[in-house]
Amino acid sequence: MPSYTVEVMTEQGAQRFPFTIDHDRPLLPQVTQVLEELRQRGVLLKGSHTDELGVYWDGRELDATRAAA
Repeated sequence: MPSYTVEVMTEQGAQRFPFTIDHDRPLLPQVTQVLEELRQRGVLLKGSHTDELGVYWDGRELDATRAAA
């Protein structure tokens, strides 16, 4: 499985972390897992409860219910 750099916005600005993404699984459960791992590391994302989570690749939003491939 390939490793990708995931960029998130925090109070300290943009931060990047490497994560492995499985091209055969839908993105949403994998993004949820990435968020949990970031929480365990103590990384706090910038935003509020009214903000929406999005997955973007090359400037376009991906359908998180589908696999990355």
